[in-house]
Amino acid sequence: MKRIGIFCFHDKEGIVDKYIEFLLHELCRCLSSLVIVINGKINDDGKLILEKYADAIYIRENKGFDGGAYKDVILNILGWKKIQEFDELVLCNDTFYGPFISFESIFDEMENRHVDFWGMSYYHNIITNHILSYFLVFNKKVINEKIIIEYFNKNINLSTQNINDVYGEFEAGLFYYMVKNGYSFSTYSENNPFDINKCSNLCIKESKVPILKKKAFSPKYFVRNNIMDALKYLRQNSNFDLDLILDNVKRLYNLTITKQEIEEFNVDKEDIIRIKYDVARINDKDIKRIVLMGKKIYVYGLGVFSGIISQIIDICHGKIAGYIVSDNQNDIPESKNGIKVYKVSEIDYIDNMVIIVALNKEHTEEVRPYLKKFKEVICLW
Repeated sequence: MKRIGIFCFHDKEGIVDKYIEFLLHELCRCLSSLVIVINGKINDDGKLILEKYADAIYIRENKGFDGGAYKDVILNILGWKKIQEFDELVLCNDTFYGPFISFESIFDEMENRHVDFWGMSYYHNIITNHILSYFLVFNKKVINEKIIIEYFNKNINLSTQNINDVYGEFEAGLFYYMVKNGYSFSTYSENNPFDINKCSNLCIKESKVPILKKKAFSPKYFVRNNIMDALKYLRQNSNFDLDLILDNVKRLYNLTITKQEIEEFNVDKEDIIRIKYDVARINDKDIKRIVLMGKKIYVYGLGVFSGIISQIIDICHGKIAGYIVSDNQNDIPESKNGIKVYKVSEIDYIDNMVIIVALNKEHTEEVRPYLKKFKEVICLW
């Protein structure tokens, strides 16, 4: 199998830690060619390390995140004709530790699934299902039919600085577009209900997710018992060098975890928090029905779910009449993607309007009281 990989790297300090070296070493065993694109800066030592693995390295401004980086390389640097020389296209970023089993065995298993594209793990919440985009593989059929370049041309913003746009436009949007156009997919971890950031231990132990996301150690997602359980499981059941994780975690998050702590860690099963993805009450078909009914659609929120819902509406050939935010929200933009943003107090009920509340569970409950005056309000949860 002749594969080309595009690896997206970003580090605020431009440092290439050893977990990156391990990841690239494992990945290159499955590739014919590797291109590394650096979002932002790279120090001299880091560049020397990356040059050992890459056929080409490109440095660009830190804009557009990984979706923008892939688009830049595919459209503006390599060109799609170059991609068409290969049987598979691999898109991978630096947001995870691992793999804890070889990429070779993963590729072997996935080749036998005979699907058009695949990844490592799946986000399943009904409304915004998608393969997590830290690792994606597309086969020859996808390459030849140019579906990715069509989507990137229309939907991926090279210069966005809003991570929520990337979740909507690249991660969930590309997946939804490909499935809508009949392409088959699979994931190495087939049935993982657990939150990959907050419940990494059960993702690894019960759902055979072969990686650990870096965000799991960040203050926003860190669940100590779950993390320690994951690390102890890896120490006992894999040959992965835990120093690759611990050193990077200490530098990035100022979080020190020692091997002795991991060795001594022991927790009862009831103290392990089984955190699953929230499951929505509606799905993309419900959104499509709203579009087909000709409703004037307003989307409440500017975050992750807003971006994804907006992509679904766009792919269904619908239009958004406006975005809505709470009155107390700070730094409210005048518009998003050319569509006006309103405070909720500025919106009056009009005939044939519907509001889709594209917020998480907690924030949805907070805004419900402000939406009582509207006749048709659809919440995800």
